[in-house]
Amino acid sequence: ESLVRIDGNVVVTEAILRLENLAPEVSTLRISLPPRTTLRSVRRPTTLVERTGVDEAPVVIVQIDRDAAGRAVVELECERSVDRSGKSAFEPLGFAVADIPLWRQWGRVSIVVEGDWQTEWDDPGNNRRIDPPLAARRPGFVAAFAYDSQPATLPMRVRPRGSRGVVEPEYRYRVGATRIALDVKLRVSVRGAPISRLVIGLEGWGVDEVGPTSIVNTTAITGDGGTLVIPFLQGLSGDAVIDIRCGRTLERTADRVEWKIPSPQADLVGPALVVIVSDSDIELLPDTEAIRGLVRQVSPTATRLDADKGALAYRVDNPNGIFSAARRFLARRVGTTVTTQIAVHENGISVEETIRFSVAHVPMEFVELLIPEVVLRSASLEVRQDGELLNLNSIPTNEPEADQALSTVDPPSEAVPVRLLLSSPLLGSGELSISYKLPTPSVPPETTVAENLPIVLPVGTSGGKQTLLLNAHESFAIDVRGDAWQRSVGTSAASAARIWIATKPQQFVPLTLTARQRSVKGDTVVEAAWLETRLLSDGREDLFTYAISTSADQLNLTLPMAYQTFPEAHPVGDAVRVWLDGQLIPGAVRPEGRVVVDLPAEKVDRNNGMWLLELRGIRQQEQRPAGSGFLPESVVLESPVFPAETLLRRFYWELRLESDEHVVVSPLRWSSQQRWAWNGFGIARTPIVSREVLNTWVRGGATAARQATAVGGSVVAAVGTFTPTEAARVGYEKQRSIDLPLVERRAVYSGVGSPGIGNAWVMQTWLLVLLISGPVLALGLSFVYRRSMQRSAVVLTIAACLAMAAVFFVDLAPLIAQAALPGVSLSLLAAGLHAMLNRKALAARSQAGAISSSSLTTAFPLPSIIVARSSVRLPENVVAAGRSAS
Repeated sequence: ESLVRIDGNVVVTEAILRLENLAPEVSTLRISLPPRTTLRSVRRPTTLVERTGVDEAPVVIVQIDRDAAGRAVVELECERSVDRSGKSAFEPLGFAVADIPLWRQWGRVSIVVEGDWQTEWDDPGNNRRIDPPLAARRPGFVAAFAYDSQPATLPMRVRPRGSRGVVEPEYRYRVGATRIALDVKLRVSVRGAPISRLVIGLEGWGVDEVGPTSIVNTTAITGDGGTLVIPFLQGLSGDAVIDIRCGRTLERTADRVEWKIPSPQADLVGPALVVIVSDSDIELLPDTEAIRGLVRQVSPTATRLDADKGALAYRVDNPNGIFSAARRFLARRVGTTVTTQIAVHENGISVEETIRFSVAHVPMEFVELLIPEVVLRSASLEVRQDGELLNLNSIPTNEPEADQALSTVDPPSEAVPVRLLLSSPLLGSGELSISYKLPTPSVPPETTVAENLPIVLPVGTSGGKQTLLLNAHESFAIDVRGDAWQRSVGTSAASAARIWIATKPQQFVPLTLTARQRSVKGDTVVEAAWLETRLLSDGREDLFTYAISTSADQLNLTLPMAYQTFPEAHPVGDAVRVWLDGQLIPGAVRPEGRVVVDLPAEKVDRNNGMWLLELRGIRQQEQRPAGSGFLPESVVLESPVFPAETLLRRFYWELRLESDEHVVVSPLRWSSQQRWAWNGFGIARTPIVSREVLNTWVRGGATAARQATAVGGSVVAAVGTFTPTEAARVGYEKQRSIDLPLVERRAVYSGVGSPGIGNAWVMQTWLLVLLISGPVLALGLSFVYRRSMQRSAVVLTIAACLAMAAVFFVDLAPLIAQAALPGVSLSLLAAGLHAMLNRKALAARSQAGAISSSSLTTAFPLPSIIVARSSVRLPENVVAAGRSAS
């Protein structure tokens, strides 16, 4: 078995000869080697005795170590030189042992090529192609052959392995005012032997950079006669990407551009992608008659960024491709649209403008604005670009094109042209934000005043449409006069913000303002209501929290009747206090239980019509019925009443009780929000909504309540909790906390619309146990001591009544069942004692009867377990025997 390794210089053959059935007298072997082969070594235990033969037929004599069975193994390593050009062949076969018949010598050979070489062979003849053995499965394996007898031959030739390089080029050109930049990307794929360099034709281009430096030997790059030679640090094999950056100068006044497409040299050059872009102020017009070897791409494979720049895309179908185009410079083109939002209040007019620019071709570094003098005098003008405040100092106009653009608009006498330096040059889309405030003109009652509100406009732009959004306070009726501004059809007169559109630039807005009386009416919606009633030993406490959305100037509601009939010592104003967005409103409670809350005008816009209203009332009583412990208590749940036109959405009413009190009758028409759950000592009614959820729900409905309110130098978040110092300041005697005391029990109900008046019955635990366990105990004792109650009909009737009661009062069934446990326990105890006493009495009677009848016991002994046939007698014989015994 032979392994032939070829590295281009020599052929090394490792041969293993296995011999069997050798005669005992054989101790040496004469082995023929392949032609022109030299023996390098012999592995022990075999030893070399002599080299003989000629170059064409070398022979070696070796001494072998034969075992008792006549087997021996000879391992040889030989080498020979090869012709690199492949003109002359070499013979890898030819190992033969003398004195052994040739037809009894067979073997196999494996060919392995190392390095960038390849082997070739002619017709293998009688040799068979086989799978490689394990020893030959290594990198560089070529083939394996087997032969069945000698002589065997397989001439082979060695040649350098060829290289096949494929290049896919991509050229990206950028045409500027004085220079054309070229980025070349060559995707190289080499198969076969590595290549040491890459050649590309770049006629007329100056090379700036070639990379990457991990592949390219940048110090050895040469470029002569328009040909660039790129050497590699080491032979390149596989896939790689070569980047080349180059450029050429161009006269600024040149109106044409033309160049030849580069051509790389490789075995195969794929169709190149050519993408040509220009600066934003340059337009290229391709000359189709002068272009050669380029095919325009209808759907270019260029990136979206190139497509946005108006890129030209081509495919190269000729190595000698030429591009030619006319070049012209474009002037800056600026388009604008102006959106103005005006808010009219009693204390001033707020104007916010948004100027949206669309800049094409040349970046804009300055912006020209016509600013009315009244706006400049107001000292409230702010101009921002992307949130950054711009300097309002006027910049002289020096550029002729800017002077020409400014002269196209005749500014009014009250407007001043101002040039502002932008924070960053603007090309494409961008916007400026302008804001300023002007005083509101005096409007006498029932009088209409005309007012021209000035607007800041851009200069030197192709103006688009102007949009006006008008918001007015309820104290004003405002409109736009004239025909320059047209009302948008998509808005209604009743909407809070009305929209007008002007198709031509308008330097002012002609307004009409009419004063009107303060109105307390408006659309009012109670978005969420959280109502709480806490029962105390000496009275009750009510907390009403509302999230209200309204367009009115006031909030009006009427307190419950219980807070309208207080004694003279406790006026209603002291018992009920009102908070708006966390601030105490003094004097909000009027006579006859009316509550009037004026909404601050300065917070209307900030709150966006959303308010958080809180009312707290305390009612004192000498003694609650439930607190006396002898009677159940009827708790009347009545909420404040809003005007009839107010829309009320969902409400939650939370009833807070002492730990030993229970709600036995829930309010009608309200949905119970409780469920029965295990609390460790039994099952109890637990609300399915926590106080945290209710607090988040009601305060999340009021946007204004989410803002933090400064109280006493500290910040109190709008969650309804205050520190003791802050509570004393705003009027809280007790801190309102989200966490419920451990000694309290909660019952939560919900509904939609107005809550109306609800009635809940509350009972203490001991009274509930007495009322339930008492009848249960009586019924149990009846079962124990009256046999008539133990009949099946009576038991089934009572069980049916209990089942029907549990079905009709399913919510109270667990509570009643737990209250009946003492009665059931006592009944079972009574039944157990009764059964034990009866058993003792029965045992005593049995013992007394046994003593009185002892003679009968002697006359009639116990019968035997085994009864003989002769002992079976007729009944009359037994009776007679008894008589004789007596």
